[in-house]
Parts: sequence; structure tokens; C-alpha cells
Amino acid sequence: MGRGRNKEKDIFALDIGTRNVVGLIVEPVDEEDLLRVKHLVFEEHKTRSMLDGQIHDVAQVAKVVSRIKENLEREYGTKLSDVSVALAGRALKTRRGVAEIPLDISEDIEEELVRELELQALQNALKTLREESDSDEEFHCVGYSVVKYILDGDIIRNLVGQRGRKAGVEVLATFLPRVVLDSMLSVLRRAGLKLSSITLEPIAAIEVVVPPDMRMLNLALVDVGAGTMDIAITKGGSVVAYGMVPVAGDEITERLCEKFLLDFNVAERVKRSLSEDIAVLEFEDILGNVYRIEREELIKVIEPEVERHAKLLSEKILELNSSPPQAVICVGGGSKVPLFDVKLSEFLGIERNRVRVRGVEFLKGVEDLTGKLKGPEMVTPLGIALVAKKGGGFKFIDVWVNDEMIRLVSLTGELKVLDALIPMGITQEELRPRPGMALTIEVNGEIKIIRGELGEPAKITVNGEEVNIDFPIKHGDRITVRRARPGKAAFASVKDVVGELSPIRLFINGKMHEFFPEVFVDGKKLPLKAPLYDRAKVEVVQVKTVREALKRVGALPFPYEIKVLINGEEKVLPLWDGRILVNGSLASLDAPIKDGDRIDLFDLKEVSYRVKDVLPNVELRKMKVYVNGRLLEITWGGFNISLDGRSASLDDLLYDGAKLEIRENYSEYPILSHVFKYYPIEEVLKGKKGYVKMRVNGEEAGFTTPIKDGDRIEIFVE
Repeated sequence: MGRGRNKEKDIFALDIGTRNVVGLIVEPVDEEDLLRVKHLVFEEHKTRSMLDGQIHDVAQVAKVVSRIKENLEREYGTKLSDVSVALAGRALKTRRGVAEIPLDISEDIEEELVRELELQALQNALKTLREESDSDEEFHCVGYSVVKYILDGDIIRNLVGQRGRKAGVEVLATFLPRVVLDSMLSVLRRAGLKLSSITLEPIAAIEVVVPPDMRMLNLALVDVGAGTMDIAITKGGSVVAYGMVPVAGDEITERLCEKFLLDFNVAERVKRSLSEDIAVLEFEDILGNVYRIEREELIKVIEPEVERHAKLLSEKILELNSSPPQAVICVGGGSKVPLFDVKLSEFLGIERNRVRVRGVEFLKGVEDLTGKLKGPEMVTPLGIALVAKKGGGFKFIDVWVNDEMIRLVSLTGELKVLDALIPMGITQEELRPRPGMALTIEVNGEIKIIRGELGEPAKITVNGEEVNIDFPIKHGDRITVRRARPGKAAFASVKDVVGELSPIRLFINGKMHEFFPEVFVDGKKLPLKAPLYDRAKVEVVQVKTVREALKRVGALPFPYEIKVLINGEEKVLPLWDGRILVNGSLASLDAPIKDGDRIDLFDLKEVSYRVKDVLPNVELRKMKVYVNGRLLEITWGGFNISLDGRSASLDDLLYDGAKLEIRENYSEYPILSHVFKYYPIEEVLKGKKGYVKMRVNGEEAGFTTPIKDGDRIEIFVE
């Protein structure tokens, strides 16, 4: 800022571009709400000390800045010390970050939890940026905006006060490489200047061209320079995104160099002349050849490059905005190139009149005393001055975090504790304690959850005062962060989940018995003091029937039943017989019981079972035949029986686990051998020796010959 009579409020604004440097002395006239440009000096770089808007040769750039400063001081009549500058938009790195966290569905989401979630998303965005970087470059997070909040998979406007199982956030974070800021400060220091205000070139331009009352519209501002095309997107009253395309006017200049073998400065002059109303342009190549070429022919030469630039720019705008904006405002010297606005409207798919190049001539509230303030290339220098007038731009503070000094930079103004946590790598998990591992226990089919301890949350202090992460901070503050401590894992014994167990009292054969419930954990009987583990299945078993009570006290024989499989189907066979009375009434083993019931047993005796006891009823077939003249009635059919895979008789005893296979014999006719069951072979032999012969109805027969009702059978010895 210049010092002298009536000069205390004047602003020295400096725009260090890829091709040239512009210096302005601007007087803010508050009562008239205007900027009065009192002095303007500009100079082109003599070497390629700036590439794509970034300082590559600090010493050379510092020399140009020093000459600008000296020339202004001669015109102004006062030494200059404080300066306002801007960084190229390409210096910013924009990355999306996402984060999510499980919730306790029984609790409302708090504001602080949302901020911690945003912190985690910012850390994830920074992690992505560092992974993409080829070096150990450091970055300042200079601002972010929330793209969306998510609750249980659905997008929601505000998480605070909601309940759910999982919350998420997506942020668009903007980062500034530390080296970019450091190189700018180094240039100013070498030129004997002190930084008064610093902003971004697209922010400076947007301050001039898109005032706050226009930012409700969805607009794209594009600052087309020599090395980059910087983008700022407005929507809903604020700037919501920044971006950059690393191509610009120099590539078009180089196209002319290659086509006509021109020196770069000559080609630059030819390119600038294309935006003027000159029908034929004359220039000389590096070999001394002189060209006289019509303007339209030269435009055709650069058209492919212009089209490429417009295509890349439209793609970046669509990426940042997700859809075509309502309009595009172009500033910067590169925006004057013929066809640029036409091609851009085509690629964005918006009307031609919605893409406009705006210069300072269209601005209100600007008084130019120099006569030099012309064209879109002067928008950014004027914007730097306007940002300085409003006290905007980046905010810098140095703070201490756990005894380590860090520099914080902000585009948005006020800095908070959250901003200090980002460069320290402190994550949401380190602020909010992890609860101890919970136990999920199933008790008689009902799920019970025993929660672990909540743990101890992080403690943040600023200058000894305990605060949260939204607390504003200032230069020199000392911040301490004691990270969260996880809670202890849950513990529970059997008794903790089943509670006090009360017995029931029964009188069995006149004697009182107490029945306490039995507790089984995954099928194993455990005492009440036994510790439980996660996903254990606990079953509390109390006697409910006569059978269970008698079994507990051993009133029935042991074992009191056996189980057998009959053709694959299980059948339970009690090993006792008798009468059961419950409170004097006849009852079955499955009769329910309650506290105080009396159970009496009478005529109790043990029983056993044979195969024939479990056979189903089957009606046997009958017929009459004559054997050696005697009339006999025979039966056939019945069963084929096997016990554990071997042939069994009807009198075989059954035992626990026996496997019976019983198959009914369905033969239509009996065979001759059936007769011997009713006519013993001994009656035929009676001491005779020889061969047994058989005939059926006079025909010779054998043991398997079928017989039928009324047949006459002869059996004799020959």
C-alpha cells in the first residue's frame, strides 16, 4: 500500500501472469462505491520464467516485478511496500473425499459427529491427492463444500437430529500446494514487497464480473491466460467449485510458430492481431521471409487448436458442474481468440449468446484515469484490487498443534480447529472413541446385546480452554489434542443374561422336590458364574411336563425309554408301565405341570419289546388244498424282517438304537414249500429212504411250484 498524503487507502495490485505482469495503483472510493485506477504498468516476461501460470524461475520473475514496482513508484511518487497478488487457478487441486460411519440407531446424530465425519472425508481426499503426487509435496486445505450427506443409503439434506444405522458424506475439497505459495512469497521478498492480500485469479475475476447478487445463478467463469484456463462455478449464492485446464493461449501461439517458422514473440503479436479488425496481416519468419496473409486464412490455421481447447474446457466444466451451466463468462487475454466462444457453446450444448467474453469496458463502478484499462486481460488485475478492498483473499495463520507449528491457509475466511487437524492427519476415529466390542447373546431365541464401554472421547484445548472442532482459532494459538481412548470390551456371565432363576416345587409320591432351571450354552450345561462369549446361544430349561419331572428325580427306570428306527422313522418306546396321577387325576407323561402339583405313580413295572410287538397289522391270505388226500387250510403273506441289516425273527428283543426294516410279502400265490409248515416232511419220510417226489394235480412239481385253492398235492418217497 502506498503511503503519502491522501494515499493511505490506495491499493497496489499485482497480476503475475504467464506472459506478462500487470501492476495497478487503485484508489477505493467508498462514498461512490467505485474503484479509481490511478496508475497502470505492465511488462512481458523476456524468458519463459512462468509456465502454465506457475513460477519456475523465482529470480527472473522477481526482476520483472521489481521493474513494475519501480515504474509505478516513479509515476506514483511514493515508495510501495505492501502488495496484493493472486495465484493461478491451476495451483489449486480439487479432490472428492467420502467417509461413512456406523451409528447407534437409538441416538440422534449430533452436529459434532457430522463435523468429524467431514474431517474424515477431507483426510481421505488429502490421502488421494498425496497418492497421486509424484513427490512428498505438502498441501494446504483452503476450503471445502459438502456435495451430499447420506443416511442408510439415501441422500439427505441435513444429518443433524436424524437417526439411522450408517451415515456418510461426500465433500469437494480444495488444496493448495505449499510450494506455489512459497515461490510467490519468495518473489515478493526479493522485490522488497510485503504481502498484504492474496487470492486466486478466478476468485479475483469473479469478484469483478459476477457480483454476489448474481451468484444465485449457475454460472461458469473462465479466465483464459497464456498457460492455463482457470474455472470458477457459482450456484446457490456462492462459488461451489474451482478447476483448471492446463492449456491456453501459448499453445495457439506455438501453432503459428510451427506453421510459419515464426519467433514466439512474433507469433504472439500475430495471434493478438487476429482479435482486431485487420483484413490482412503482415509478418516475417525467422529466415527473413515476409508473409501477407488474410485474417480468415490465419483463423483456419489455429481453428483445430482452438477447438481442442474449447473441448477440453467444456469437459472440465461439465465434470465440475455435472451439467451445462446457465451461462459462461470468459475473461483473460486468451478469451479474445476468434471462434473460442463459438466452439465452447457448441461443446457445452448451450445457446451461442450464453457464452460471452467480458472486458473491463463493461464494468460499472470503475474509473480509469490511465486510459490503459482495456480488454478482458485487465479483469483479473482489477479483481485483485477489489478483493483487497473487501478484505478478502486467503487468510494465513501460524498455530501450534501438540507443540508442532503449522501454517494454515483459508479461502473461506474464519479458520477453525478442524482446519488444524487436517495437516496433522488426525482422523475421525481418533476423535470419537471406539466402543468396546459388544456381545450378542441369544437367550431362548431372543437376541440380547451387551454393549462394551463407550471409551473416553478426544480432548481438544485451545490455549488451555476445552473446545470442539468448530471452535475458531487465530494466529499464535496453541492447540492440544489428546486422542480418543477405546472402551473396554463387554463382559457378561450366564447370570447377567438369565437373571435370578426361581425353582418350582412338586410332590412326587409324597416327597417334595425343588426344580431349578438348567442353563445350557451351545448345548453344554454351565454354572451361572461362567463367562459368555460373542454369539453364544443360551437356553434356560425348566421342567414343564410330567415326563421331565420324573426323569429329573429318577422316578422312572433308567433308561426309561428306548428309541428305534422302523423303516427310517423314529419311534419312542417307554420301558415302564403303570398309572400316573396329577393332583389325583389320571394323566399322561406329556401332561403339563405347575408349581405345587402332586404326582403319584401306581403299578409301576419295567417292560421290554420284541419285534412282534411293533409289527403293523396285516391280514393273511388263506386257501384250502389236499395233501396226500388230507384237506389242509394254509395261510401266506406276512413280513420280511431285518434287524440292523440281518434277518430277524418275531421274538428278537429290541434295544435302543435298533434299526428295523419291515417289508410286507405281497406274493399273489403261495409256493409248494409253504405246505410243509402244515404238513411236516417227517410224516412223508417215516423212516423211508429215497428221493422225495411231489406232484400237483398229477403233474410233477418242485418246492417253488405255485399252488392255488383246491389243488391236490402228492408227496411221497421213491
